[in-house]
Amino acid sequence: MNPEQEFQNGLNALNKKNFNDAKEIFENLLRKHPKHADTNHLMGVTLQLLNKVDEALIYYKKTVEIKPDFAEAHKNLGNMFYRLGKIFEAEKCLKKATELKSDFSEAITVLQVISEQKKTLSKIQSSNNLNKEKKSLISNPFITTREVEEELINSIYNINSIDLDKTHDIRFGNGKCSSNLKLFDLNIENIKNLKNDLTKIMEKSVGSRILIVESFFNILSTESGTAPHKHIDPFDKAYGLINQKFSLVYYLSTGDQNTSKPGILKLYDPEEDILPTKGLIAIFPADRKHSSTYNGKKDRIMIGVNFYSLN
Repeated sequence: MNPEQEFQNGLNALNKKNFNDAKEIFENLLRKHPKHADTNHLMGVTLQLLNKVDEALIYYKKTVEIKPDFAEAHKNLGNMFYRLGKIFEAEKCLKKATELKSDFSEAITVLQVISEQKKTLSKIQSSNNLNKEKKSLISNPFITTREVEEELINSIYNINSIDLDKTHDIRFGNGKCSSNLKLFDLNIENIKNLKNDLTKIMEKSVGSRILIVESFFNILSTESGTAPHKHIDPFDKAYGLINQKFSLVYYLSTGDQNTSKPGILKLYDPEEDILPTKGLIAIFPADRKHSSTYNGKKDRIMIGVNFYSLN
């Protein structure tokens, strides 16, 4: 079989999601043609799809060494560094990708996220240098309440949202959620008041100043919820921030709880079930796994916040 046909077979296997077959074909090709840029790149793609990030990174590196003007390979290399929490290496690769392809939207989006993470890291490191005392939750979970204003609920319904199933994350089923993780950046009076109130509560819960990094809402309708998950990412692991990161949930409406899946907040390690009440706030370490499933007929509305304690 000629190399062109073998390469096409590997590409076909990749497109059909037969990743192990594709890997075997590209490995065979690379034994014969180790400096073929496209084969190295597709080998990287295959390994990435097999969730072998470290191995994929090796082949993306080889690709850009062989073909320095390969924008897609620079972007993929940057994404692998990002998935490993190496944001400065990722930034360098993604910037190269945008130099080669100025309208590279995927690279630009990740660069924007990295820019925010660099600001976050700078603020946390500056605070930690001033105060070495580690802070933790008063209790795990920390439970309190805040009265819910009807105007706040109305505002949530009027904010741009997307379908839960379109998030492609741990959220599923019928319902809506905020279109980004910057709810508290909105110039809406009751949202600003909410941010101020919750900030005071979060500071009390950890006994320090805090830095909010994500804020969002979820509106759960029947047969929806969140799969078991944590709010820890490679960035937190790479820079030793796991013990400083916490998550908050605030329930604006509990929906219909006279059902088999009433939207219990299930915490793991150790297991603990919390049946939400209107106005309930729960704060717990971001590395504590949690989930929720709901099949009531009325909307169940919650606001989520992820934040760091500033030691």
